Formats: sequence, structure tokens, C-alpha cells
Amino acid sequence: MKRLLVPSVAAIVLLVLLIALWLVIPLGGGQVNEQSDPTPRVSPTSFNEQEADAQAVSQMLSGLTDKPSEGISALTRPSFDAESALPKGSKISPEAASWAPDGIGGGTINVVMTVPGQADSRYVAVMVKEDGQWKLLGTMEQTEGSE
Repeated sequence: MKRLLVPSVAAIVLLVLLIALWLVIPLGGGQVNEQSDPTPRVSPTSFNEQEADAQAVSQMLSGLTDKPSEGISALTRPSFDAESALPKGSKISPEAASWAPDGIGGGTINVVMTVPGQADSRYVAVMVKEDGQWKLLGTMEQTEGSE
């Protein structure tokens, strides 16, 4: 009987240890597992950079009608016709709060374009950073139902 008791006690101790390990390991020993946390983390620095970019893009677009050649991307400049795209007296009003960075050096922002004698038009401006400066790559007109 004594021989049977020793293996039973050893089996019980082993079972208790396995259960304890099973409980501790999935819980991470009280530590949060970063990979299993689906909540994205935004550092204050990246938020401040995003806000600064939104302001820089807005400022550049607001002055685009004064010096269009300086604000157009090198990729689209050859096909850009400033006279038809930015008629005399037109004004661009960016909506800084709509700035959406794309994560690869560019982004989009909503703008309202006012042309004398015409109804205001809404656009999404596609922006890219070239040589440290924000440039307009292209636009897409927003029509009813596209917002």
C-alpha cells in the first residue's frame, strides 16, 4: 500500500504544478502581452507631428493661388495648368481638422475652393512631401453623396 501512495502523491503534486503553470502562463504572469492588445498606440509626439503637418499643409494650400508653381508636386507640374485650375481671384480654404496622413509621407485634406462668380467647390487634396516641403499631387472633387 505504501508503494501505491508515493506515486499517487507525486502525481497529485505534478497535476497541481501543471494547473498552476496553465493559469499563470496564459495570463502572462500579470504582464500585458503587447501583441495581443489590438488597441493602437499614438504617442504624443506623433499626434503633435500630425497637427503640425495639418497646419503646414493648410498654410501651403491657402497660399497656392499666389504662387502655384511652388506648391505643385514635380510629378504633376508638367500637366498642371494654373490658369484653368486656379482662376484669378480664386481662394482655397483648407479644413485642417480633416487632415489624414497616409503613413508613407503624404496624406489628404478637404478644401473648399471659391472662384468669383461661381458656387464654392469641395475637393480632397492629395498631398506629398518633396524635399521637406508639402506639395499638391492632385485633387478629387467631392460631389453630393461622396463625403
